[in-house]
Amino acid sequence: MLMATNVVAAANGYDIAIACDDNDVEKWARGLGTDVIRTDGRDLNGSISLALADSRDSGWGGVAIVHSDLPLADSLDAVFDHFTGQVVLVPDVAMDGTNVMVVPTDRPIAFAYGPGSLARHISAVREAGLTHRLVETLELGWDIDEPEDLSVPIRSRSAAERVSVYFDEGLLIERPLSERPTSERPVIEHPTGERAPR
Repeated sequence: MLMATNVVAAANGYDIAIACDDNDVEKWARGLGTDVIRTDGRDLNGSISLALADSRDSGWGGVAIVHSDLPLADSLDAVFDHFTGQVVLVPDVAMDGTNVMVVPTDRPIAFAYGPGSLARHISAVREAGLTHRLVETLELGWDIDEPEDLSVPIRSRSAAERVSVYFDEGLLIERPLSERPTSERPVIEHPTGERAPR
């Protein structure tokens, strides 16, 4: 639950609902003061579709779908800042999966999570007659799929010394946030959905 709690903290300032089908997860979510949407008997894609419909019925115009395995997540502002009615996609660092997606609730797409979901979601956006923006951030792009993914991101330290990971000259390195200039936290936006050359 540690990473999931970190993701909830990154959503501070936004209305939060946890979609789940587990009593312990529901108890944890309510303990954090979030809403809960029960999605019993559904797979991931079905759960998200149900949660999106519930959000639309609650009057939300746009919803960020954020997975719980993002240990570097520190804010959702970067994705909401780019949401103007079209779909915002945040890929994983491998440009394969979809770690975060912001969608309008009145024009849902066909969700297609799993390996290779980024390409499927781009196709689903087009099929729905929508446009998308691709936003890359390491903080939201680093997810935990394999045990080796745990070896890099965060060490247990005080909040002031929290270690974050970023790319420097093609190498993955670590530095305390206090030593990392703001300019080294790029958000790379691709309004057309195409990746810009680096």
